[in-house]
Amino acid sequence: MFSSPTAENLSGKVQVEEYSVATMDVLIKHLYTGSADAVNEKPEMFDLIEVCTAADYFGILELKDAAAVKMIETFKLGNALPKLGLAYKLNISVLKSEALDFVFEHLEHFTKDPLWPEFNEKYPVVATDLLNVSLQKG
Repeated sequence: MFSSPTAENLSGKVQVEEYSVATMDVLIKHLYTGSADAVNEKPEMFDLIEVCTAADYFGILELKDAAAVKMIETFKLGNALPKLGLAYKLNISVLKSEALDFVFEHLEHFTKDPLWPEFNEKYPVVATDLLNVSLQKG
C-alpha cells in the first residue's frame, strides 16, 4: 500500500470507513501488542462479527481466530445465524462446526425464525451440513 503510488502512499494516511472506531481500536491494539487479548477485553464494546471480518480483510489471522473463538463462547438464539453466515463467508471451520451444532440443537427455533428462509437461500449448503450433523449425532 505504501510502496506504490497510491493515494495512501502520497498522503501518508490510510482512511478506513468500512469499520467502526471500536473495531479499529481492537485491530490496532493487536498490531501494537501482538496479542489477541483485545477481543477478551470488554467484548460488549465492539461487534465481534465486525472485528472478525476486519481481521480477515487485513489478513490478521490470529485476531480473526481469537474473535471466532469468542463468538463461539457467546452463542445465543438471537445471534447464531449471523455467526454461522460469517463462518461460511470467511470459511472459519471451527466457528462453522460449533454454530452448526448450536443451530441443530435449537433447530425448531431457527426453522420458525423469519430470517431462516433467506439464510438458507443465501447459504444453501447449510441444509446439507445440518443433515450431516444429524447423521453424526445419530
